[in-house]
Amino acid sequence: MSEDRDTTAQGRRYFGVSRRTLVLEAVRLSYAAALGGIVTLGIAFGLSLFEAERLGLPGPAISLLPLLCLLLSAVLYVYDRRHERDLVVADFALLIARPFAAVYDILRTGGR
Repeated sequence: MSEDRDTTAQGRRYFGVSRRTLVLEAVRLSYAAALGGIVTLGIAFGLSLFEAERLGLPGPAISLLPLLCLLLSAVLYVYDRRHERDLVVADFALLIARPFAAVYDILRTGGR
C-alpha cells in the first residue's frame, strides 16, 4: 500500500515538470538571488563607507545597483543551469558561509 503512495507522490507533475525538478529549480533560483543580493549589498556598503560622492560617482550610477543585483542573479542562475553538476551556486554559497558561521560560533561560545 505504501509503495503505491510513493510512486504516485514521485510521479506528480506541476506545469508539466516533475516535483523534484521544480524544487531543484526553486532552490537554484533562491541561492542565485541570495548571492546576487549579498554581493550588491557589499558593493553598496563599500560605496557608503568610502563616500561615493567623494569618489566622483554620479547619483544615477549608484541607483543602478538593484539592476546589478538582478543581472548578477540571472547570470548565476543561468551558469548553474548550464553547468554539469547540480547546485554549483549553492556549493559556492556554502563555501563562503562556513567560515562566517565558524567565527560566529566561536564568538558566541567564547572559544569553548
